[in-house]
Amino acid sequence: MHLVTPAMRGLRTLFELGSDRFWFAAAVILGLFLASWVGNLAVGSLIAPHYDGLGF
Repeated sequence: MHLVTPAMRGLRTLFELGSDRFWFAAAVILGLFLASWVGNLAVGSLIAPHYDGLGF
């Protein structure tokens, strides 16, 4: 048991450091995808507006 505790402490420290970096990277990537999606919607509606219904 005396060998397990330092290993768990080291893994916990690595997890805490990696967790912050992971969530920051995930937020940046999600933000870029969201900005791209909103930009595509905006450009698509400005260039070729689509109408609901039959289009008369």
